[in-house]
Amino acid sequence: MFARKWLSNSVEVLKITPENDRAEHINLDSGELPAMKTLGVVWKAKPDLFSFHSVTTEENTVYTKRVLLKKIATLFDQLGFLAPYIIRIKIIMQELWIDEIEWDDAVPDWIANNVDQWFQELNDLPKINIPRCLQTTSTVTNRSIHVFTDASCKAYGAVAYQQCLYDTGEVTSVIIMSKARVSPLQSISIPRLELLGAVLGLRLAEKIVKALKLETKDVTIWCDSLNVLWWIKNQSRKLKPFVANRVGFIQSKTELKQWRYIPTKTNVADLLLRGTTVKELESNYVWWHKPSFLNSLEEKWPQNHIEVTQEASIEVKKNSVLMNFALSTKVTKQLLDISKFSCWKKLVRINGWIHRFIGNCRFETDFRKKGDISADEYHESEKEIIAKAQKESFKEEYSNIEKGKPISISSKIISLNPQIDKDGLLRSCSRLQNAHYLPYDVKYPIILPKGHTITKLIVKHYHDEANHVMGTNQLLKNYQNDIG
Repeated sequence: MFARKWLSNSVEVLKITPENDRAEHINLDSGELPAMKTLGVVWKAKPDLFSFHSVTTEENTVYTKRVLLKKIATLFDQLGFLAPYIIRIKIIMQELWIDEIEWDDAVPDWIANNVDQWFQELNDLPKINIPRCLQTTSTVTNRSIHVFTDASCKAYGAVAYQQCLYDTGEVTSVIIMSKARVSPLQSISIPRLELLGAVLGLRLAEKIVKALKLETKDVTIWCDSLNVLWWIKNQSRKLKPFVANRVGFIQSKTELKQWRYIPTKTNVADLLLRGTTVKELESNYVWWHKPSFLNSLEEKWPQNHIEVTQEASIEVKKNSVLMNFALSTKVTKQLLDISKFSCWKKLVRINGWIHRFIGNCRFETDFRKKGDISADEYHESEKEIIAKAQKESFKEEYSNIEKGKPISISSKIISLNPQIDKDGLLRSCSRLQNAHYLPYDVKYPIILPKGHTITKLIVKHYHDEANHVMGTNQLLKNYQNDIG
């Protein structure tokens, strides 16, 4: 078959191409080159950019599953440039299936409003322009692929970038492609979904490496799940089948050093889960060019401190576990007698070591934590001790808040409007919560029980650290920064 309808961003190439074989509407005399749609993407030849046509919708449309699928099918985004925008409508479609909406039944009003807003944003698609070329004309001295993965209860996905270092010292990076999928309907834990995201990221990397004629070692995959990274670090045969099969696939294709940890706040793949509008996507520099930390030296990248977590340990096969400890709350309360401690730091560290020992007893030697108490373990130990002190001092208040009941008006802390956070700590919810510019721990300070041994130890610790010259306000500030 003879290829026809040629279009190039080079006028010289078009001049030597027979006129009958050129694409339509090419006028070499005017110097203008047309935009051509191919595989759902518009290529603007002269500026060498990818873009999209707007998709029109009729007014007063009654939205049904059939209508939605028909409209969505007109938007073809093979490379996933619009994935953060498209995932929104995919999640809505899944909700329609969950609610068992029939094909020709009108969708509920709250869904119709979201759908209508999504379709209105289709008019903004032509504003998005993506460079087709992945590099400049300078000589490339190093080329690498960076893939970011993430998952939530609603979706999981991955996005890939090419980063080039040139002989001039210049560094450029640009998005190659992305992929986002809605989470399966059957109940799957978040760590397992994050593993699915990691596998998707690896498959994405394989396609890119093959297309660009690179090697797998040129790929770095970033993941904000310590669970997934810990699984990859260990032997797949000791894990349960669902995790073992996918970890085995990952280990057969990549080396451990190619997998790196990235904090959630820095993970660009998070956009694939939250979704975004077309306007926000257009102006999101990080989405089109990768996180800024990659411009710095590798020594300054987020560090890989991969440690076992409770969620990760659940996937270890039972025959790999040496012992199981079932510790009730009553037992853990008796592990330490805080009245015998005069140093806050020592109390926290010993409590941390106790929990390290209990956790390690559940695993074989290869899976146990080693070395000194980590910052995360120390922080968790602090929060646990404070939470226990709060439960002892505010037993009735704590119980009522857990059950969703109002606390007594005679409570000593009612004026603080106490609430329990995700770590089980009582925090004050005052008018500061409306000050969006303040850090979370300042807006919601931890409530310490007056006169309790724990409170005295904390105050003494920060007072001693400041050589007995710190004022009350500064002491409280340091405490919230460290513990909050």
